[in-house]
Order: sequence, then structure tokens, then C-alpha cells
Amino acid sequence: MNLPKLKWTFKMKRVEDILIDDSVLYIFNLRVDELTDEKDVEGMQNFIATFDNFTPVFEDDFGEAKFLYMLGNAYSLLNVPQLKEWFSPDLNKVIIHFKKALNLLKKRNIDDISQITLESQISTNLGNYLSQQGRFMCAKKFWQRSISLNNQPIAHTAMYQSELYVAECLNNDESKAHYHYYLAYQSLLNRLELPNDSSLFNDSYLIFDDEQTNHFKKWFEEAFDENAFEQLYHHYDEENLTEADIEYLAWCNDNCLFIDELEIDELRCALYPDSLTLPTMTCKLNLTLSHHEELVYHANFDEIKSDFCYARHLIFTALNTENNEQSSFNSTFKKLDDMTYSIDNIKAQNLKSAFKILYSLFDKIAYFINHFYDLNEIEKDKKINFESLFKKLNSKNGWQPHQKLSESKNHFLHALFYILKDVRDIIGHESVSDWLNPELAKIYEIRNFIEHRSFKIIDSLYEDLVSANSVQQIEVNRLIKEKKQYSNECKALFPEIRQHKGTEKHQELVEQKNKLDKKIADIDNMLYEKEKRSKHTLMMTEKDFITQLMILAELIRNSIIYLAFSINYEEQNKPKNDEDFVWEREVPTK
Repeated sequence: MNLPKLKWTFKMKRVEDILIDDSVLYIFNLRVDELTDEKDVEGMQNFIATFDNFTPVFEDDFGEAKFLYMLGNAYSLLNVPQLKEWFSPDLNKVIIHFKKALNLLKKRNIDDISQITLESQISTNLGNYLSQQGRFMCAKKFWQRSISLNNQPIAHTAMYQSELYVAECLNNDESKAHYHYYLAYQSLLNRLELPNDSSLFNDSYLIFDDEQTNHFKKWFEEAFDENAFEQLYHHYDEENLTEADIEYLAWCNDNCLFIDELEIDELRCALYPDSLTLPTMTCKLNLTLSHHEELVYHANFDEIKSDFCYARHLIFTALNTENNEQSSFNSTFKKLDDMTYSIDNIKAQNLKSAFKILYSLFDKIAYFINHFYDLNEIEKDKKINFESLFKKLNSKNGWQPHQKLSESKNHFLHALFYILKDVRDIIGHESVSDWLNPELAKIYEIRNFIEHRSFKIIDSLYEDLVSANSVQQIEVNRLIKEKKQYSNECKALFPEIRQHKGTEKHQELVEQKNKLDKKIADIDNMLYEKEKRSKHTLMMTEKDFITQLMILAELIRNSIIYLAFSINYEEQNKPKNDEDFVWEREVPTK
């Protein structure tokens, strides 16, 4: 729809609260659309600045979600990843506003047409922004969510463009590149079946009557037979697998946990579904290197994959273990019954071990990158972890990007930095990790409690019993009230103590104050002990812990894929020297 030109002037005094209802949001959205269409960055900055003049309040969570979605779209114009430094804190703003909005809709939990439409729009735009950050794997699930909600046309276009881009990146694997072209073609056909209405969908010009799109469609249809894509991988022989093996592979596929950027159903039948590998690497001949040293990076990548696969299998095994199943490994002592209904058999240990292994892979990936890109001296290896990888070591000016990465154009490497911010907070950057399941303990906090403190997985059946602390809270409130009363009584004694100084009454008043001080100290000790012991152990229900564990597994799996793509990017962009003699060797496999 063509909107009339609007002249906007905001002159308002600072006030406490202003109600943002649907009519106000409609006007705000018109303004954002207008400024976006005109690419008016300064105008958008001024528009966003007006919200510093008041505190917006909303009729309900749905209204606030629409407001946050509007702001996320506004920040998208100001913070285009390709136009910003990859480490800019401003790039957090879009992600945070979209995730806040989605969280509000999740809490509302009403599947009416308005909520479905809004969630689909937010998920599409969040996916688009993640894709601009190089996070094509993370983006895919949001586009798929949009399509599942209401067959969002723009999400189909985004999938089409993403598959095209990934195909162009895979010059080292022609069969996979062709399959990505096939997926792009399928997404394009899906979009072509939906309305061509530029007033509703801003992607129409990219699909309908677009020369480049028409050229791709014609090229694909002439170059390929769709039937050729019915099977990409060699399939396993069912006779060589047990029923449990087949169930495990199906579970991995259903949860998108194979180390393969192709999330296709055929992977459940593939002989080698974790097929992603590093590309061949070009380097100068060095006769000092032994055979295994020449292959050290490929071997390290295999090790990372093996650790992930082991953790993945531990999760599957644990999910198929009953909470009350007896385990022999810790049957050698009598266990305490502390009424937490915690799971203490092999299931809990497998889940916690999987969590620790997965989290440790962040640091292994960091170590790999540090050596491959030659970021720091060998003497600094002990200082390298996922959190320190991207920053300048020993910087005295707060968080500063690593000098060898600050000008990097490798957006797959940047994608790993953004995953870091999903897991850990970075000084000087607004927290993104707060909005990765904000109602649950953060992933890095869980890891710290498992590794260094005390952690328990609680049987979800007894969640209400464990969390029921109303009696204790009543006692805490009583003590706080008593402490306040004793403190007031102490304050009231001060004038009398000064007034009766040098008299017998003075000593009596001092003793009275000392007794009050002791009562206050006793209450402080009890409250301190309560706080210390209540924070000693992190307890999570089995359901909540598995939720965070599966998110961690997804982040690690995507990180491994981004690592491989980042190496491939470097190999593709190495300067070519036609005068050099190149000796090609295949990477050997067992």
C-alpha cells in the first residue's frame, strides 16, 4: 500500500507513563515502514530517541510484544551487520527486542490468529537478521517456525536465498552444493504458489518478474532432474543395525543433531549422517612435519565431532532410562534422603556428563581457531578459551576485539562470536543470554554448578513439593520484621542513653541496647545461613534441564558447522599464485 508522506515532529515533556495502545502502535509502525523504505537512518535515530522521553505502558503482553517487534524492526535499519563492525554492541539490539517479544508471546500462550501472525512475523525477521550475521543454521529454525505457523511467504524467500548462498560456499563438495540448489528451488516454488502482493509482502520484487530469480529457475530446470535428488547419501543396511541403533538415528534426525548443514529426512537412513568435513587445505611444503602433524587440524575436527557424538548418545541413552532405575556404579553406599526427590542414578550422570562435554567443546573450538588462524603466540595457549578467543588478551581498555580479527570479513567466524553472546555476557555489551529461555537458569551458570559447586536434577513429578517453601518464607518474613522492630527500638534508645550518661539508668539502657544488638546479630546469622545454604545447590527439574541441554547441543552442533564453513571460507579466499606448483592429496580416511 502506498502511504502518504508524513511529517513527524515530536515535542513532548518528560512524563512518567504513556499508554501505548493499538492506535498508537499503528502510527508508530507506519513511521518505521516509511523510514525503512526511505533508508532514512538519521530519521530512524530521531524516532527511536523519542522513546527516551517517556515510559511506555501496555494493556497486555500482546501489546508490549507488538511494540518490541516494532522497535526491533527500527533497529534493523540502524544496525545492518554488513555495515557495522562485527563486534559492535549495537548488533545486540535487534536480537534482544525480537527475543523479548517472542518470550512475551510464549508466556501469553494463546494461539489466536493475531498471535500466530505476530509470532510468524517476528520469527521471520529474527531469522533474517541472524542470517545477516552469518548464522544461517540458527536462522533456519525461525523460518521453519514461521512457515509452520501460517506458511509465511517471506520465510520461503529467505530459505530460498539462504540455500543459494550456502550452495555457493560449497565449492569443495559439488554433490552437496547441487542439493542446496535443489532446496533453494523447492523454496522458490513454494513462494511462487503464494500471493504476489507487494503491499503485504516486501519480498515480491525478489521473486516475481525478477531476472536473476527467473534465470536460476530456468537454469535449474534445464540442468537437473528432480528425481536425481531422491537419494543423496549411501544408506545403511538395516541388517547391520539393532533396533536401538535405528531408533537412535531417527531421534538424532528428529532433533536436528547430525553434524550436517543439510537438515533433510534422508539423514536418518544415511550410512554416515555426520558427514560434514573440513575442506582440503593449501599450505607450503614443510618436510619437518610428520604425517599426523600435516593432518592435525582434520584430526582435531574429527575429535570435536567424536566428543559431540558421544555427548549426543549420552543424552539419548539417558532419555531412555527410567528415573527410578537402579544403577550399580553408586550402589556401594547408602544415599541421603534430603527430600529433594533428585535423580541420582546413571540417567542423571549421563545427562550431566553430556552437558559438561558439550560445554567443553566451546573451548576446543576456540583452541582450534586460535592455532589455525595463528591468533596468539604458542605461549598463550593456556589463556585461550571461547570467551577470550575474540578479544585482545590483557587489554587495559575493557573489551577490545582481537587485532587479527577486527578487520575479518569471515562471517562464519563472526557467527561463533554471536553464539558466544548467546551463552556468556560480554563486558560493555547488553546481555543477549538473558533472553535464551529467560525463565530458566543460564547455560553457563548450570555449567559452573555442575563443574564446581552442587547440582541436582529433580524428578518433575515432585516439582511442586520441592519448590514449596511457604512455611520457610513465612519464617524469613517474620525474622525480617523482627529485625526491623529491634532496629527501631535501638534507634529509640540512643537519645535516652545520651540523656542518662553518668547515671545508673545509663548502664541499664546500654545493656538493653546490647541485648537488642545480639538479637539483630542472631537474626542476621540465621538469614545469612538461609541465603548461603539456599544458594549452595542449583536444582532444576528434569524437564527444564533437558530443555537447556538440548539448546546447548544445538548451539554446539551449529558451532561445529560454522567452524567448518569458516575454514572453507578462508581456503576459498586464499590468494592464488599461478607460479606455484600445487600438489593435491586427498585427506585419508579409515
